[in-house]
Amino acid sequence: MRRLIYLPVAAYLVVIATVQAFGASPCSENKMNEILALADEQNPQVKVDCHVSLPNKETIITKKIIIQGDRASGVVFNCNGGTIRPTQKTGYSIAIRSVQDSNDESIWSRPTDVSIKNCTIEGAVRIYGMARNGEGDDLRRSSYQTGHTARVQRNAPRNITLDNVVIIGSGTIPLYFSPGVTHSVLKNSEIKGKGSSVAVYLDAESAYNTLKDNSIHLETESREQVALDGSAYNKIMGNRFSGLNHGGIYLYRNCGEGGTVRHQAPQHNQMINNVFYYNKYDGGNPAIWLGSRNGFWRKLGTLFHLSYCHDDDGFNFGSSKSNRDYARYNVVAQNQIYKLRSSKMIVNDDESNFITANQTVQSEIERLSGCVLSLDGENLFVTDNDYIATRTSDYYGLTYTCDDGEFHTTTELAIQKMPFSCARSNSNSGCNKAVSCPNNKKIVGLKGVCNLESSSLPVIELQSTSLDLLRVARSSDRVSDGLCKLGGVSLSHGQRWLNTSLSATKSIEVACKEYDKNGGDCLIQGEILCL
Repeated sequence: MRRLIYLPVAAYLVVIATVQAFGASPCSENKMNEILALADEQNPQVKVDCHVSLPNKETIITKKIIIQGDRASGVVFNCNGGTIRPTQKTGYSIAIRSVQDSNDESIWSRPTDVSIKNCTIEGAVRIYGMARNGEGDDLRRSSYQTGHTARVQRNAPRNITLDNVVIIGSGTIPLYFSPGVTHSVLKNSEIKGKGSSVAVYLDAESAYNTLKDNSIHLETESREQVALDGSAYNKIMGNRFSGLNHGGIYLYRNCGEGGTVRHQAPQHNQMINNVFYYNKYDGGNPAIWLGSRNGFWRKLGTLFHLSYCHDDDGFNFGSSKSNRDYARYNVVAQNQIYKLRSSKMIVNDDESNFITANQTVQSEIERLSGCVLSLDGENLFVTDNDYIATRTSDYYGLTYTCDDGEFHTTTELAIQKMPFSCARSNSNSGCNKAVSCPNNKKIVGLKGVCNLESSSLPVIELQSTSLDLLRVARSSDRVSDGLCKLGGVSLSHGQRWLNTSLSATKSIEVACKEYDKNGGDCLIQGEILCL
């Protein structure tokens, strides 16, 4: 059993050399003594609004850590391998929370840009603003008015980072992003232990949060590992999940619980390059379930007067208007599922969700996360270190380069034009070849013009052909005997606009063919734009 360390702070206080943002500074010697003192009934917790750096991995803090209000913005709490193990087991081991102004309860002071790192945390971490969950009084009253989502997010903590932490659950949810929490991150971490609910909960109106490169394997009683309850625009990437007998990642919107109207739906979330490890389990609880409730699973409770789906009735918006989840426009890509079929373990409730490149594996493929971009109404997936290119004018374009799940944009890049020509004379076999961009560049535009009766064309014919157009300048004398191809489009006569969404394409097929008793003549010429 690890020994509790409690020495005078002067013996080992590690001084933080530089003052961080938002005016936060290293804790004083008196404050460090307060943080490190053994907890008792009168002092079970300590408020922290300064930088903490523990001396070593043997250090154990027995108090609950409270980081609250704007005064705590910018705080860095570095355990340096130490442990937070509150002796008071109820509640949260770390609470990062907003507080109301004592003079004006409509004004909330929230902490931002807080970092918790290199810690073992026994118990639970909760980040919250107007309410600890979706049922608080202030939150409920706000939910009866329009503008609720923005209001809750404005009052909740933002930019909270947990990096290289181990959270050991022992009952309540180990990591809870409460309503309105935004732009917060769990990375390079582990969640384990036992819990009565899920491992990670992203509650209503929360958004733009990230779970990345974590190992999550809480032993749950009956719930999935991660719940996205009316939470949007989150990224769940590069994580390894096990303990999946009760499910993996479920997206839904709670219906009416506590009388609170849930405004936001679980939409625009990305689940990319996660590993779902199954050993003996062969049941039907999905690894990813898009729309896991839709108000239906509560209906049985109506027979026993237990359902709360209608407790928020009376308003023409959100879950008051409809109990359905509306889990739409989400991305499920590049995930690895041990042993079981991805078609079985990924359940989708809406065709707007983009599901691609998921696979069944027998062993884990180590790789960085790919990226998904919606471009011109089309979802495009690229792997790490690949890019999407698009044209902004006839001469310039931009690229989106994938870097482990994040796009980096480069603008005002010069487009390179590559001419091509393919002709055949006195032969019914026609001409066919691949046209490619140099140096692994990608096609962002193209055009072509065809002569299906001769193997030559005046220069003006190509010059007068618009970009992104395939045009037959001259058809075969017998129209059905001639054919030209470019970018997946085939024509015997007339013209057709080409699909320019070729940002993942490095080469295309060009071809022409014309039949004649003495051998056909044809020509296709044009240019591709490369970036």
